[in-house]
Amino acid sequence: MLAWQLKGEATRLDIQHALLIWLRTRCYSDKHRELYRAAIDRYVESLGKDILLVGILLRDTAPNELDVAARARDLADNLGSPTRIEIAAWYLPIPIKDWPGLLHMEVS
Repeated sequence: MLAWQLKGEATRLDIQHALLIWLRTRCYSDKHRELYRAAIDRYVESLGKDILLVGILLRDTAPNELDVAARARDLADNLGSPTRIEIAAWYLPIPIKDWPGLLHMEVS
């Protein structure tokens, strides 16, 4: 699922457009608007390829490098430069069924 989501963000203009609008509305200062404009210029000049994709995989299993290795390899094979990809895996020692309780500090 992680690779599919990241690939969609890298290739679907509707998703990219929504993210750009979301980001633009959070540029409150002149400095942030200036950085946003520079990023948009790079994005447009690269035909939408100069982006950074960040993926976080959350698991309630024992750590396994293979969880992200295949996904990262697939993305690297399908998305060329200058697109950058960062994937991290977080392994929590709490069963996934208890994660909602973490938000409310209900874990024993």
